[in-house]
Order: sequence, then structure tokens, then C-alpha cells
Amino acid sequence: MGRRLRDQLPMTSDLLKHQLIEKSTGEKILQRQRTQKKYYDRRASPPQNFAVDDRVRACNEQLKTWNRAVVTEQTGMPRSFVVHTDRS
Repeated sequence: MGRRLRDQLPMTSDLLKHQLIEKSTGEKILQRQRTQKKYYDRRASPPQNFAVDDRVRACNEQLKTWNRAVVTEQTGMPRSFVVHTDRS
């Protein structure tokens, strides 16, 4: 079996010893992440910046609907805005 189970089944002592991770494994992970970033960045667009009084769409999470809204202010957090909808 490829996984170690957390029950009382008998197991060899070799499986209980700590196994070191090779340095090349970490480099392989970083290389894979760089490759993923390269392909993601091909199609990704820069984030939109909204100004006050811009018309946007806001999602109502409870009803799972999109409603028209207007940006009333920008919060201190990046890409976070306070919006006012017709229904609120």
C-alpha cells in the first residue's frame, strides 16, 4: 500500500523511520510552479480599477443572483469596494 494507515495494523520498522526529502525535489516543485505561472500569465488580464460612481454587478450570495450596483467608495484593502444596489 502506498499510504501509511493510522490504525493498529502490523507494520515494518523501516516504514516508521523518517525519510528525508531530496533537495532536487524542492527545485522540481519550484520549476513546476514557475511553469504554471508562465501559462497562467499568458491569458490573465490586469485587475480592473473601479472609480466612485462606476456601475458594476454585485452577486447576492444568498439568492445566487447578480444585481446592478454602483461603487460608493474604495476600502483600504486592494480590489475591495463598497457598493450600493437598488435593493439595499
